[in-house]
Amino acid sequence: MVECQLPKLDVVGSSPIGRSILRNIIMNITHEMVEYIAQLARLELTNPEKKMYSRQLTDILTYVSKMGELDTASVLPTSHPIPMENIFREDMIIPSISVKDALANAPQQRDGYFIVPSVLD
Repeated sequence: MVECQLPKLDVVGSSPIGRSILRNIIMNITHEMVEYIAQLARLELTNPEKKMYSRQLTDILTYVSKMGELDTASVLPTSHPIPMENIFREDMIIPSISVKDALANAPQQRDGYFIVPSVLD
């Protein structure tokens, strides 16, 4: 089992201190970190793949750390980047299939219900 201590990045970039810290973070993802993450994800990686992912993850975190340079004090938090409206239709009550028709092809039935094998002991 691979042991690895991943750095804790629980600093949010919305505070001035957080932005300052994020501006200075350029994390270098090590070979051991990639092995540890792969183990958590139950992935078997070759050495060339570990090297490639180490480089790619470092590049991604370097790019993301640039977000700390943005002043987001006036930006409202959102749950979605694009404004969303209710895209669901209104509920409509419509006639449904009768119990008799629904149970017509049931291998087993009793009192208007399907009988199925027990799944719990």
